[in-house]
Amino acid sequence: GIDFRTIKNAVNKVMDDIDHCDLNSHKAFQDKNPSSEKIAAYIFYFFKFFLRNHSVKLLRMNHIWFLKTCNHL
Repeated sequence: GIDFRTIKNAVNKVMDDIDHCDLNSHKAFQDKNPSSEKIAAYIFYFFKFFLRNHSVKLLRMNHIWFLKTCNHL
């Protein structure tokens, strides 16, 4: 397992890095457009690096499909 404080620290570090900054000039996005997909990938790899010494394994999924059914329409 992993202590929730460790995850919270990782979230705080990545948010401190990208929150309220010009992502176009951020070192991670200098050669690419900071689309939501690329920002999500940056956060994923940041977490993977930050949590590498803990007993967790982050998995990457190429496609996530959501099926929402609505029977009351």
